[in-house]
Amino acid sequence: MSSDSNALASLWARRTRTPDRLRLMLIAAVVLAIVASVVVNIVVSTRGGATRSIDEDHEPAIEAAQRVQTSLAEADAAAANAFLAGGGEDPVQRQRYEQSLAEASDALAIVISKVGGDEGLLTTAASIEKTMVEYSGLVESARANNRQNFPIGAAYLSTASSLLEADLYPATDAIANSRADSYRSSYNDQVGIVGSALLVVLFLVLICLVGFLLLCHRYLSKKFRRTVNVPVLVAVLLSFGVLAWSTAAVAGQTSSMQTAREAGYNDVRSLINLRGLGFRAQNEESQFLIARGAIPESEFSVETDKVSALLEDLLTETTGDTTSGLDPNEVELLQTRWEAYRATRQGVKDLAVAGDRSEAIDLALGDSALAFDSFDAEVEKLLTGSQTSFEVEMDSARSSLRFLDLVGPFLLLSGAVLMFFGMQQRIREYR
Repeated sequence: MSSDSNALASLWARRTRTPDRLRLMLIAAVVLAIVASVVVNIVVSTRGGATRSIDEDHEPAIEAAQRVQTSLAEADAAAANAFLAGGGEDPVQRQRYEQSLAEASDALAIVISKVGGDEGLLTTAASIEKTMVEYSGLVESARANNRQNFPIGAAYLSTASSLLEADLYPATDAIANSRADSYRSSYNDQVGIVGSALLVVLFLVLICLVGFLLLCHRYLSKKFRRTVNVPVLVAVLLSFGVLAWSTAAVAGQTSSMQTAREAGYNDVRSLINLRGLGFRAQNEESQFLIARGAIPESEFSVETDKVSALLEDLLTETTGDTTSGLDPNEVELLQTRWEAYRATRQGVKDLAVAGDRSEAIDLALGDSALAFDSFDAEVEKLLTGSQTSFEVEMDSARSSLRFLDLVGPFLLLSGAVLMFFGMQQRIREYR
């Protein structure tokens, strides 16, 4: 027992010897550098992976799911307008119908490719695809009967529109909302408690490493009367460089992510929703004429009122103290164009109610359609701008973290190697 106590006492006494103290400092520095390297790699890889998932999977799936709905609403409005032209059919509206249907299919293919292995969403996407086939079949039946002036054609077209409202739109909403939840989860993982805790650990470890290396350099300067120990000083600078780089990268990534969400993603979702409601309002107008008064007048403005309410919300957001990326003047122009369409739409209704159905159809396919196209073009312009803003900010977020997960640990471990050489030079002086 006495010999063991003497050995421990000897080891404890040796801690005050300069070579042993230098070795302990070296071991602590290397351990800190390794821990810092691992933490940098974990934190940057985690944040980079979440950013990549949002940019490449979640947002594209949301946008594509809403595009499916918008394109089908556009197709439905075009089919109704083509039907209004009678047996001769409007070739422009027919072409728009076919193009919109193709765009919906392309968007659905993107959805399927972006939902990964989520069996529930894949099943939902398959049901959408099946509904689209059923819908197009009903439209073709309506078209065939319309060419022969059979009244049943209107029933087929009404059933096709009801199929979209009852089955397809809720299904696309389900996919978009599911991916939106994934988006929020990935976003919150970075700015929430877990993400913040990881950042605190990262910066504490890096600050401790830099501070400890500075203390080591100061100790060497005082002990050996040398102002600069080059390898140790370079290790300090490398560690400080990683700390500064990490701070700038995380701040840049967080700022870009926030801007992408508030001034890009949110606006994209609002505008796609607005565009879809707009087409449903136009289809509402055509269906009112096709039904020859069978649809109550009270239902004529259901979708129109939804669009007007959403426009008011957008205008309030852009003119108030918010982070929306939309220009208030552009939103006011959009609202002006919507009101112009709404006025011609009211004219269509008044003529139809008065019994001037032929004039009402001419107005619906003429000035009313042109007014709506002007409104839709403005929505598409804003939508393209918002989508571009989102992509630019997400590219910036990903660029902020680029190479840090690999180069950062390499620099820290290089600093540990330099620390080893710097300390060994001083240790050798005692041999």
